[in-house]
Amino acid sequence: MQKSCMEVEAVMDCVKPQAVFLELCSDREGILTMEGSEFRVASEEARKYGSKVILGDIPYQNGWEDDFRNTATQVLSKEFPSLVETLLHERDQYMSSKLLEVASTSSSVVAVVGKAHLPGIKKHWKQPIEMEHLLEVPSSPWAKFKS
Repeated sequence: MQKSCMEVEAVMDCVKPQAVFLELCSDREGILTMEGSEFRVASEEARKYGSKVILGDIPYQNGWEDDFRNTATQVLSKEFPSLVETLLHERDQYMSSKLLEVASTSSSVVAVVGKAHLPGIKKHWKQPIEMEHLLEVPSSPWAKFKS
């Protein structure tokens, strides 16, 4: 992780962006205070250059999402690959759309996202995305997968 923090710092120093897009939502903003976090480094560098920080991940309203997402990614990926794909796919669509919005209103942008999201963000770049269904929060993590 130290290497990726140094890479974020180097990119920020080179670009001095007007905006910094982070793979975080307001519920996960606490990560910005964690030592060794690429997001923390990007946020600190953004302050240094006067860049606007954009939290660009899907905003969640319940408390189970982070635990569920981590469990799904780590444990359920073998049992429920379509579940993991859906969770990643929807976040990729949302972030791609938000990043495009930021890029269209900023002269320069640095985006700090996990490597797993790059293919999905690229895939959905400049594609029409229906944001409403991505913002719907099911009452249960399993609700959207019931027949």
